[in-house]
Amino acid sequence: MAFLPFPKTASLLSLALVLCASCSLPPRPVTKEEALAFAKKIERAAEKRRLSTLNNILDVSALQGRTRSAGGIFENSAVANSAAESFAKERFGSTLINTLGSDGTYQLIHQYEKDHIQHLLFRAYASGKINYHDFELIKTNEGVKAADVFFFLSGQLVSKTLADVLRSLQSAGRTGSGNEEVYQADSINHLLAREESQKANEYYETLPVVLRKNKSFQLIHIKIAGKLGNEQYVEALKEYKSLFPNDPSVALLMIKAYVLQKDYSHALASINTLDSLVGTDPYQDYERGIIYLVMKDTAAATTCLERNHRNMPDFSQSILRLSTIYLARDRNKAVRLLKNAVDSHYLDQHNMAELYAIHPELKKDIGTGQ
Repeated sequence: MAFLPFPKTASLLSLALVLCASCSLPPRPVTKEEALAFAKKIERAAEKRRLSTLNNILDVSALQGRTRSAGGIFENSAVANSAAESFAKERFGSTLINTLGSDGTYQLIHQYEKDHIQHLLFRAYASGKINYHDFELIKTNEGVKAADVFFFLSGQLVSKTLADVLRSLQSAGRTGSGNEEVYQADSINHLLAREESQKANEYYETLPVVLRKNKSFQLIHIKIAGKLGNEQYVEALKEYKSLFPNDPSVALLMIKAYVLQKDYSHALASINTLDSLVGTDPYQDYERGIIYLVMKDTAAATTCLERNHRNMPDFSQSILRLSTIYLARDRNKAVRLLKNAVDSHYLDQHNMAELYAIHPELKKDIGTGQ
């Protein structure tokens, strides 16, 4: 029986290199320090409204793969790729900047690790409205990026949202790239921006039923209804809850609905549920405080607002609410709070003008250092 000669060491090394070339080592995981550095980059970009940086947070290739996986088998995977690329490179940044407006904030709430993957949880706050974004981080050739993002307002990953819209299009017999639906959503938002709520609602009603039952378009419907009136808003939320009863977004969305219905116990319960889902956010103490004020429970409201102020000392709305409570009980405490806020630039001229319009005597108190 003949045997092949044993290969030389050099030949073994060559074989190993060939074999390794056909596979790839798993990417190194993102470290906590890298995640926090990436979070600071995102916060700075949001603060400065840097569109190009915000549109480079999500990794296009990773989001495309997840969108394809979430959607199952598409007739043309290029459709999923196009939708994911459009969102990552264009729509995420522009939508966030439009949401924040001129005074909104985008702040890191938690950095945490789950299943050996680093996550960043951000709070978007503007004009009394909030949403939470949970980024799942990966390491790419370009450095740290997000593979996907979970929007609490939609209750799902954006890859799932994109896949669901594309699947709805297929069910409706429409096989385009999704750009038409993007145009329709933008058209509705433009009408709302021009305060043409009724036209926006009429436009929405022309959409196919399968799209109107899609979660993304249901959220657009809620936005429209909010402009039409409290009754329409509550009905839109009830419809959403009936379609997605166990969705994480229900806790966030239903807070306002319960308040409008004067069901304050359920409103507080929704806040507690949401706070648990996000791993606690000091902002939610402000929401609790406002509800307790409506309930005329000043003691509970004071406790919540003071706790919020300790954790978010620069949050102007909490300062203003607390100052109003203090003015009725301890004027000197109110003056000290306001002086510190003015000196620390937590309150701007607009805030103070509104306060002085109600309490003109405060201008002298704060100015004289009492």
